[in-house]
Amino acid sequence: SRLHLIVAGTEDAVLMIEGAADFLPEALMVEAVSFGHEAIKLQCAALEELAKVAGKEKKYDTIKTPPEGIQTAVDEAYAADVDKLYSGSMTKKELSTAQSELSKRVTEEMEEVFPEET
Repeated sequence: SRLHLIVAGTEDAVLMIEGAADFLPEALMVEAVSFGHEAIKLQCAALEELAKVAGKEKKYDTIKTPPEGIQTAVDEAYAADVDKLYSGSMTKKELSTAQSELSKRVTEEMEEVFPEET
C-alpha cells in the first residue's frame, strides 16, 4: 500500500496522526485523515449508545482542575528552557532525557509554588 495511516481523536477533533506515505498528493492525505475521522465519529457514537444501554454515566468526579495561574507560571518560568530544548541539535535519546529532566524539575518547582494541589 502507498499509505499506512493511524488516526486517533474524538468526535470533535483529530488528535494524532501517525503513518507513512509514498509521495501522495496533499488532497489525498486530507481525504484519508477525514475518512479516519469519520470512522472515529462512528465509534464515539457507538460508545455513547453503549453507555446509555449499559446505564453508565460518564465519571467526572476524578477530574482535577489545574490551579489558577499555573499555566502562566509554567510558561513564564520555562518557555526559554523549552525553546532551548528544541532549537538544539540533540539526538532523539538526548532530547528525551532532557525533556524528562525538565519535566521533573517543573513538577518539583511548581509543587513548591502550588503546594495545596499536591
